[in-house]
Amino acid sequence: MQVTTQILEADRSTLFLHDPKTRELWSRVGVGIGSKEIRFPDAAGIAGSVFTSGRTLNIPDAYQDSRFNPEVDRKTGYRTRNILCMPVVNKAGRAIGVTQVLNKRGGPFTADDEKRLRAFSAQAAIALENAQLFEEVTNARNYNESILKSLSNGVVTLNADRIVIKANEAALKILHEKEPNLIGRPIGELFPRKTAWILDSLSRVARTGTTDLALDSDLELRDGARVSVNSSVEKMGARGTVSMLNSYFAEMVDIVFNHGGILDKYIGDAIMAIFGTPFKKPEDPESVSENSAGSCFRAKGRMARRDEGEYPPWIFD
Repeated sequence: MQVTTQILEADRSTLFLHDPKTRELWSRVGVGIGSKEIRFPDAAGIAGSVFTSGRTLNIPDAYQDSRFNPEVDRKTGYRTRNILCMPVVNKAGRAIGVTQVLNKRGGPFTADDEKRLRAFSAQAAIALENAQLFEEVTNARNYNESILKSLSNGVVTLNADRIVIKANEAALKILHEKEPNLIGRPIGELFPRKTAWILDSLSRVARTGTTDLALDSDLELRDGARVSVNSSVEKMGARGTVSMLNSYFAEMVDIVFNHGGILDKYIGDAIMAIFGTPFKKPEDPESVSENSAGSCFRAKGRMARRDEGEYPPWIFD
């Protein structure tokens, strides 16, 4: 919103989001009015009219429009002259809020200002949806992590090459191991030959896809200790795959953000990120290169110029 204000040469701008539970528009982001939360009915005033109708309003004289409430000016001592208000629409075509810009310096807002605000509103919609999706993914990952930590059963996760990629605290205790000594090692190195039954169990599950159970079986550990365990080996299904992707997405998105990128969307098991929009930075090509090579992204090298002479946005997935 601060950048919107600068680009449109206005006094202030505000992003109002819709709360469907209370049927209100609300905001904590308002340049020039601090961080106080604002809430009002989603059909009230200029913003409410734009939200309910889905149409942009460009008002050259606020006091000549019957939908404008001058009481707000009287309470704050601010004088509203002109208003540009536009819906924020998600990819499904549903309004999720509005952006409102006040008092363009030098006169009313122009058609070019409307185009600029439309571009900002589109970026805001993408960012809001991705923020919500990322929060859901993170919450799901944290939920799964909390379940693993609270389990008294030991859980060890292997990849397709039977390399240990994760073990909960109970597993480390049962196996008399520390996490750095366990993660990244082939499962076969963790047990002497006398306990080859567990490797046979893994082979059966990999071959048949069915769960393999072993009750009251002896497990000899690397330190010579013996423990009696009930073992259940199963192949990862859809739920487990989603959990793995949640963890992967969380780490990869942090890397993108740390390099100044924007998350565009999740595509199955891939992430699409953009560098160089909405604002160019000299290091954008290097950021793409670092993420592509260092973070297991497949760079497709798609670049485009929206206008002649403009720095190209860099996109990779």
